[in-house]
Amino acid sequence: RWMEENGNELVAAFVTAHKVDKAEEEAEERGEMLRSHHVMTHCAALMLLLDTDGKVIYSNGSAAAYYLFKQGEGTVEDFASGCNWEESDLDRGHLVKTILGLRQGDANLTFEVKKNGNHQVFDGTNIPRWHSCQAIPHKDILGGSDVILITEADISEQKYLAHQLVKAQQDQESFFSSILVSHELRTPLN
Repeated sequence: RWMEENGNELVAAFVTAHKVDKAEEEAEERGEMLRSHHVMTHCAALMLLLDTDGKVIYSNGSAAAYYLFKQGEGTVEDFASGCNWEESDLDRGHLVKTILGLRQGDANLTFEVKKNGNHQVFDGTNIPRWHSCQAIPHKDILGGSDVILITEADISEQKYLAHQLVKAQQDQESFFSSILVSHELRTPLN
């Protein structure tokens, strides 16, 4: 980039080309796919890829271990049955129907759900397990059919700490209120 004397900005681009060996290009693509698969397999987030009938067509290692199924096994009902609907403001049937109705171009569906079981936090306390979930509609990379990617991240500790903070604030307000009342009783404002 440079400026002309009259103030106009000029931009120049230089393009170079080199011959790419097709085999080398395909090997690089395979390497990137393997890395992508490796990263997704070992990340903590749970990932389920569903067809529009609710069948799991792919899951990463974390999801397979959490839901205890093998590749190609599982349905959206496995996801739903892993949730504690009694303590949720979500309706199970409506949520499943909404997820399976998503198509590419629809907005992502984001929600939090209490899961069955507990999560142990840093101090050894067992707390309820909560997941932040996102259902993302798109087209399958292999066949082009509609699919829904469900991602789940464990937010149990964030929920626990947020609850602890609110409780501490309430305790503090209660303490200061009792001090103020006590002071007012001893020294009225007349």
